[in-house]
Amino acid sequence: NHTNLFFTVTNIKNLQSNNSTYINYMKHPKSLLLPSALLMNAIFFSCAKETYTNRNPQFGNKVDTTVISPSSYIDKTINVGETVTNRPLSSQIFDCEGITRYALLDEDKIFVFNWETGDIADSIPLGKVGTLNNYSGFTLHSPDSLFVYSYPNKMVYLLDEAGGIIKRWALGDYKEKCPDVEAINRTRIIVEGKTMIMSGAIMADIQDSKVTDCTTTIALRHDTLVSPVGIMEYPELYKKANWGGVYMNSVYHADAGGGKVFFSFPIDHDVHCYDMSTGKISEFYMGSVYAEGIESCDDNFIESFADRDSRVKYYLGQHSYGVILFDKYRKRLIRIAEHPTDELGKDGIFAKPFSVIVSDMNGKLLYESPIFHDALTYDLYNIHIVPEGLAIAIQDDKNENEIRYRCIEIK
Repeated sequence: NHTNLFFTVTNIKNLQSNNSTYINYMKHPKSLLLPSALLMNAIFFSCAKETYTNRNPQFGNKVDTTVISPSSYIDKTINVGETVTNRPLSSQIFDCEGITRYALLDEDKIFVFNWETGDIADSIPLGKVGTLNNYSGFTLHSPDSLFVYSYPNKMVYLLDEAGGIIKRWALGDYKEKCPDVEAINRTRIIVEGKTMIMSGAIMADIQDSKVTDCTTTIALRHDTLVSPVGIMEYPELYKKANWGGVYMNSVYHADAGGGKVFFSFPIDHDVHCYDMSTGKISEFYMGSVYAEGIESCDDNFIESFADRDSRVKYYLGQHSYGVILFDKYRKRLIRIAEHPTDELGKDGIFAKPFSVIVSDMNGKLLYESPIFHDALTYDLYNIHIVPEGLAIAIQDDKNENEIRYRCIEIK
C-alpha cells in the first residue's frame, strides 16, 4: 500500500519518543539507519532494472596485510555512568590545552571526558536549541565555539561554551536546495574558515528520472545568510542501477584540513576530494583488493525498499565502503571496506566483516589490514582517530556504564 508506506517513511524519524522498537534500533545502530523523507515520492515510480556490476580494477593485487593486527591493541574506557548513553551517534575526539578530550551528545547535553583517564570533565547544556534526536549532532570547533545541528527543526546553531546561542541558520528556508542533512559521526559538521559543510543521504532510487537533484552536500557561509551551495552529488554509478536505496546510499565525509574534504560512497572504489579554495572535485582509487566487484540489486526498488529483510540481505551480500577518516597525527587517510556475510546477530543486529585501507594524502595505497571477521564485536558508527591510532568502540551489552574502545596502531 503506497499510502501506508509513505506515511511510514515520512514519519519514522519522529517516532523516537514513543516507539520502543525505534529506540532499540538506535541503541544498536548497526541494525538499521532508517530512511529520511527526502524525495520519497520518487520511489513509487521505480521498476525492476537490469543489474550492473562496478568491477574493481585492482582486485586481487598484492597488498601489505601485516601492518594492522586485530589481536594487537590498547583498550581505552570512557566512564559514562548510569545516565549517559554508551552508544552515541554523534561524538568527537579533540585536543584542548594539550589534553585529548572525548565528547558525545546525549539528548540535550554534550558530555566531555578526559580521553586518557576516561573520566568526565565537563558538560554543555543544549536546552536552548530545542529537541534533538539521533540524526542531530555537533562539532566542537574551538573552546568557545560549538556548532549544533537540530535535525527536527532543520536548524544550525553556533553556541558559546555555556550553551548560549550566538547565531542560527534555518536550513528549512532552503529545503529546495538542501539534501536531508544529518550531523552524526559519518557526516559531522565541517567548519573551515567562514564556511560550514554538511552532508546527507537521499533515500530514493537515484536512477529514477524523477530524482533530478542528487546533491548530497552543501556549503554555507556562517558569517552571512547567503543561500547554501551544493558542492557534491552522487557519482554517476548511482544512475546506472538500483542499489537498494538505503545502506548503499549513505554518505561519508572527512575534514582533512586546509580546505580539503574527502568523500566515501558505498558502491564506489574511488574516494572524492573537494577543494574548498578552488571548488574542484578530484578522485583517486582507494578500493579494497578483497572486493572483486559490487553488484546492484535486481529487485524492484519499491519492493526492496519496503521489505527490510530483502534490503538487509542485499546489503550483507555485497562488498561496500563506509567511514572515511583523516589521521592528523600521521597524515593518512583511513577508509573502511565492508565485505559480504550472511551472519545476523541477536535481535536482528547485523554487521559485515571489514578491512582497513590506509593511503597517503596523495592517494598512494600504503596497506590494507586483514579482514576483521568478528564484525559484531565492533561499532563502526563510533570510530575515531586518536593519538594511539584507530579507536573503534566495542559493542558490549554487559556493561552499559562505559564505552570501551579498541585502539589499533596506524603506521
